Amino acid sequence: MRNIVLKRGSVAVYDDGAPFLAELGELSLCFTLPDPNGDYFAVTGKKKYAIGKDGHVSIPVEPGELCLAVKRYIGGRLVESYAVEPLEIKSVDGNVTAFPEISVLQKQVVELTAELKTQREENAKEVEKVRQEMKREIRTLVAAFLSFAWAEYEYDVQLNAKNLTAEKFAAMLGYSVTDEEMEKIKGFGGKV
Repeated sequence: MRNIVLKRGSVAVYDDGAPFLAELGELSLCFTLPDPNGDYFAVTGKKKYAIGKDGHVSIPVEPGELCLAVKRYIGGRLVESYAVEPLEIKSVDGNVTAFPEISVLQKQVVELTAELKTQREENAKEVEKVRQEMKREIRTLVAAFLSFAWAEYEYDVQLNAKNLTAEKFAAMLGYSVTDEEMEKIKGFGGKV
């Protein structure tokens, strides 16, 4: 038996979101009624099942979706209606099992959120790896450009009027290079 608290203005949910057996094709429910006055009925489609004053009712179920509402009547007039969390009814190994849909969806949201977080972390690592690789490639291109420019500068009499060192030459062009890169630049310049 599953307990359900009826509250005005919200969808009533099952006390436990875990799937449960509907023995002999009957769903046993116990509603906590908000007001003892009037007659309450569990309504599925066009069928109505009287809810006892203690809140108990048994509803026959079969595989499919069970959309349930509880309606309160006073003097034969409908005064209130409460929506109840839908159930997905499945036949599993000869038993009829009910799956509260909101709870199932909430569980799926939690699982998908965790999966998305993991995927984002993996993507961030991959992006960082690519970024570092691109940074190295750019540094290689800058060093190649500076090597060529330094060689041209060093051996061109008209350009070399300022008599700059390789370090000052790179700084004048707006580049910052490491000592290792500078050695390669100087080495290339001397070989022209």
